[in-house]
Amino acid sequence: MTVLIPPLPPAQVPAAARAGLDEVKSRYGFVPNFFGVVAHAPAVLQGYGGLAHALEDGRLPPREREIIAVAVAARAARAPEAAPLRPHAAAE
Repeated sequence: MTVLIPPLPPAQVPAAARAGLDEVKSRYGFVPNFFGVVAHAPAVLQGYGGLAHALEDGRLPPREREIIAVAVAARAARAPEAAPLRPHAAAE
C-alpha cells in the first residue's frame, strides 16, 4: 500500500501538535501512525482530541461507544468516496 502522507518523526512535529501527541503517547504508550499523520495539521489534531474527549464524557458506556466507532469505521471504509483510500480499490 502506498503511503500518501507519512507520519511525522518526533523531531519534525510542530510545536502546536506536541501537547496533543504527548497526551496520545501517555494514553497508549506510543503514538499510533494515525496521530503522526494528523500532526501535520495541528488544528485537526486538536479538533480530533476535542471530539474524542466529548465522546468520552457522554452517557454511553465504553462498550457501546466502541461498537458505534467500529460500525462507523466499517461504513466509512465501504463508502464510495473512500475507494481511493482502500488498497483493493482498483479491483472493485
